[in-house]
Amino acid sequence: MLPESLTCLHNLQTLKLTASDQLLELPKGLRAMKNLWFLEIESFHSLLCTPPGLGDLIYLHELSIFIVGQDVSHQIDQLKELNLGGNLSIQGLDNVSNIEDAKRANLITKNNLTSLSLSWTIDGKKTP
Repeated sequence: MLPESLTCLHNLQTLKLTASDQLLELPKGLRAMKNLWFLEIESFHSLLCTPPGLGDLIYLHELSIFIVGQDVSHQIDQLKELNLGGNLSIQGLDNVSNIEDAKRANLITKNNLTSLSLSWTIDGKKTP
Protein backbone atom coordinates (compact mmCIF):
# COMPACT_ATOMS: atom_id res chain seq x y z
CA MET A 1 0.00 0.00 0.00
CA LEU A 2 1.18 3.50 -0.75
CA PRO A 3 1.64 5.67 2.33
CA GLU A 4 -1.15 8.12 3.10
CA SER A 5 1.58 10.74 3.68
CA LEU A 6 2.00 10.88 -0.11
CA THR A 7 -1.16 12.98 -0.18
CA CYS A 8 0.60 15.74 1.78
CA LEU A 9 2.39 16.74 -1.43
CA HIS A 10 -0.24 19.38 -2.16
CA ASN A 11 1.74 21.05 -4.96
CA LEU A 12 2.50 17.83 -6.84
CA GLN A 13 1.25 18.07 -10.43
CA THR A 14 2.25 14.68 -11.88
CA LEU A 15 1.98 11.27 -10.26
CA LYS A 16 2.94 8.11 -12.17
CA LEU A 17 2.40 4.72 -10.56
CA THR A 18 3.55 1.57 -12.36
CA ALA A 19 3.27 -2.21 -11.91
CA SER A 20 2.50 -3.70 -8.55
CA ASP A 21 0.25 -6.69 -8.03
CA GLN A 22 0.17 -6.10 -4.27
CA LEU A 23 -1.45 -2.66 -4.45
CA LEU A 24 -5.16 -3.06 -3.70
CA GLU A 25 -6.04 0.60 -3.19
CA LEU A 26 -4.67 4.11 -3.52
CA PRO A 27 -4.45 6.49 -0.55
CA LYS A 28 -7.89 7.73 0.46
CA GLY A 29 -6.56 11.27 0.88
CA LEU A 30 -5.68 11.57 -2.80
CA ARG A 31 -8.49 14.11 -3.07
CA ALA A 32 -6.32 16.55 -1.06
CA MET A 33 -3.80 16.77 -3.90
CA LYS A 34 -5.67 19.71 -5.42
CA ASN A 35 -2.92 20.69 -7.89
CA LEU A 36 -2.62 17.25 -9.44
CA TRP A 37 -2.81 17.60 -13.21
CA PHE A 38 -1.70 14.17 -14.41
CA LEU A 39 -2.40 10.82 -12.73
CA GLU A 40 -1.09 7.74 -14.48
CA ILE A 41 -1.89 4.35 -12.99
CA GLU A 42 -0.41 1.56 -15.07
CA SER A 43 -0.44 -2.24 -14.73
CA PHE A 44 -2.27 -2.48 -11.41
CA HIS A 45 -4.30 -5.62 -11.97
CA SER A 46 -5.08 -6.00 -8.27
CA LEU A 47 -6.44 -2.46 -7.79
CA LEU A 48 -10.07 -2.78 -6.68
CA CYS A 49 -11.28 0.78 -7.25
CA THR A 50 -10.03 4.33 -7.51
CA PRO A 51 -10.28 6.37 -4.31
CA PRO A 52 -13.32 8.53 -3.55
CA GLY A 53 -13.06 12.23 -4.25
CA LEU A 54 -11.24 12.17 -7.58
CA GLY A 55 -13.97 14.48 -8.82
CA ASP A 56 -12.64 17.10 -6.39
CA LEU A 57 -9.37 17.33 -8.34
CA ILE A 58 -10.58 20.11 -10.63
CA TYR A 59 -7.16 20.61 -12.25
CA LEU A 60 -6.86 16.94 -13.20
CA HIS A 61 -6.64 16.79 -16.99
CA GLU A 62 -5.26 13.30 -17.52
CA LEU A 63 -6.38 10.18 -15.71
CA SER A 64 -5.25 6.90 -17.21
CA ILE A 65 -7.68 4.63 -15.38
CA PHE A 66 -10.86 4.93 -13.38
CA ILE A 67 -12.18 1.81 -11.65
CA VAL A 68 -15.84 1.91 -10.67
CA GLY A 69 -16.38 0.31 -7.27
CA GLN A 70 -19.50 -1.07 -5.63
CA ASP A 71 -19.60 1.59 -2.92
CA VAL A 72 -21.49 4.82 -3.69
CA SER A 73 -18.30 6.87 -3.11
CA HIS A 74 -16.55 4.99 -5.92
CA GLN A 75 -19.14 5.53 -8.64
CA ILE A 76 -18.64 6.75 -12.19
CA ASP A 77 -20.30 10.13 -11.57
CA GLN A 78 -17.02 11.29 -9.94
CA LEU A 79 -15.92 12.03 -13.50
CA LYS A 80 -18.66 14.62 -14.15
CA GLU A 81 -16.73 17.82 -13.34
CA LEU A 82 -13.36 16.72 -14.72
CA ASN A 83 -12.09 18.14 -18.01
CA LEU A 84 -10.15 15.04 -19.01
CA GLY A 85 -7.99 14.51 -22.07
CA GLY A 86 -5.58 11.88 -23.34
CA ASN A 87 -6.30 8.21 -22.74
CA LEU A 88 -8.90 7.02 -20.24
CA SER A 89 -9.78 3.45 -19.33
CA ILE A 90 -12.95 2.96 -17.29
CA GLN A 91 -13.11 -0.46 -15.65
CA GLY A 92 -15.67 -2.16 -13.45
CA LEU A 93 -18.62 -0.85 -15.43
CA ASP A 94 -20.64 -3.80 -14.15
CA ASN A 95 -20.73 -1.84 -10.85
CA VAL A 96 -22.71 1.03 -12.43
CA SER A 97 -26.09 0.55 -10.80
CA ASN A 98 -28.27 2.67 -13.09
CA ILE A 99 -28.18 4.66 -16.29
CA GLU A 100 -28.54 7.99 -14.48
CA ASP A 101 -25.18 7.47 -12.73
CA ALA A 102 -23.59 6.82 -16.12
CA LYS A 103 -25.17 9.95 -17.61
CA ARG A 104 -23.90 12.07 -14.69
CA ALA A 105 -20.33 11.08 -15.59
CA ASN A 106 -20.85 13.46 -18.52
CA LEU A 107 -18.52 11.55 -20.86
CA ILE A 108 -20.10 13.25 -23.89
CA THR A 109 -18.40 16.53 -22.91
CA LYS A 110 -14.89 15.04 -22.58
CA ASN A 111 -13.88 16.39 -26.00
CA ASN A 112 -10.15 16.24 -25.27
CA LEU A 113 -10.07 12.46 -24.84
CA THR A 114 -8.05 10.78 -27.58
CA SER A 115 -8.79 7.22 -26.44
CA LEU A 116 -11.55 5.73 -24.31
CA SER A 117 -11.54 2.10 -23.18
CA LEU A 118 -14.58 0.61 -21.43
CA SER A 119 -14.39 -2.64 -19.47
CA TRP A 120 -16.88 -4.83 -17.63
CA THR A 121 -16.18 -7.84 -15.42
CA ILE A 122 -18.24 -10.87 -16.33
CA ASP A 123 -17.93 -14.09 -14.32
CA GLY A 124 -14.76 -12.76 -12.71
CA LYS A 125 -13.07 -11.97 -16.04
CA LYS A 126 -12.42 -8.50 -17.42
CA THR A 127 -13.75 -7.76 -20.87
CA PRO A 128 -12.22 -5.14 -23.16
